[in-house]
Parts: sequence; C-alpha cells; structure tokens
Amino acid sequence: MNTNQAIAEATGKAMTEEEEKNAEDAKNKIKIIDKTTEAQKLVFEKDFYFTYTDDSGKVFEGDFLIKKMSLTAIGKVGVIKARLNGGMNVEPHIDMLHQWMAQCQVSMLKAPDWFNFDKMQDMHLLGRIHDEVVKFENSFRRLA
Repeated sequence: MNTNQAIAEATGKAMTEEEEKNAEDAKNKIKIIDKTTEAQKLVFEKDFYFTYTDDSGKVFEGDFLIKKMSLTAIGKVGVIKARLNGGMNVEPHIDMLHQWMAQCQVSMLKAPDWFNFDKMQDMHLLGRIHDEVVKFENSFRRLA
C-alpha cells in the first residue's frame, strides 16, 4: 500500500482526480539514492540520499541513515506512539501519523536538520521517508 492509499484508507476519503494527479506529480519529484555499503549491510543499516520537492517548489534533501529495529526498538515505537496519542483512541489518520513518526524516530540514526516533526507540515514528505524505513524493515522478512 502506498502513502496515498494509506491516507485515503485512514481518513475514509478517496482522493479526487486532481489530488491523485498532484500526489503523482509530487511522487515523480522524489529521488532516492541508496548509498549503503557492504559493511553497513552487515550491521543492519541503510544509508540513502533523499530529495523531495513539495507543491510550492520547496526542495527537501539530505542524507539519512536508518537501522534495522531490534525487539527493544519495536517496543519503543509502541511507547512513543502511545505517548503521542495521549493514551487515547484518536482518529485513524492521526494514529497512522503517530505510527510513522514513532517508527522514523526510533529507526533514524542520522537525518538532515529539516527532518524535525515540530517543523514538518507535509504528511506526504513524512510518508515517503517512512516508506523507506518500512521497505528496509521488510527487506529482512522471508517470503513464505
């Protein structure tokens, strides 16, 4: 499931044709360069360069380093998400946003200065970075 589908599913609203086009345009402006070395693969890390241009033309770019999450780290994701939710049941899209934030926070070893949840306003930007985190985590799963 891509970010647009997840947002539509969580909010219960299908995207309009124009929103789909805008989302696809934004997606086409993303560039990810995998810079992971063989040594990093052995320690379960992924290094990548990320470029994203938002609808206003602002460019977000920089180097990221993420790690494969341990069982303890996965537990921390749950704790952080619960804190962000305030221990309450929140709307599904807010719950999903908090899940993304928690997963990125726990798995992130290095990120550009602009990668700051307090300043970030573009859910698609966070979603694209989260997609990289999930793709990396899923790369360790065996296919049945």
